[in-house]
Amino acid sequence: SYELMVIYNPTLTEAEVKKHIDLVKAKIKDLGGKVSGEDFWGLKDLAYPMKKFTQAYYTVLNFEQDGIKIVELNAYLNR
Repeated sequence: SYELMVIYNPTLTEAEVKKHIDLVKAKIKDLGGKVSGEDFWGLKDLAYPMKKFTQAYYTVLNFEQDGIKIVELNAYLNR
């Protein structure tokens, strides 16, 4: 079981963020995983500025995944 928090740039629209979330969920499924939960927090203040931004969109995904596939998922998320 894994929990993934993804933070998105605040210059995106909420619709664009949700599209990206769907892409991440599709990648998890493509790698043989199963998404068991999704919690979209929306636009929230950051604890400290990141790249001069003080807010970001937060999403938490809970999923089941084979540990070896996490490397591939990590590479996908870091692109």
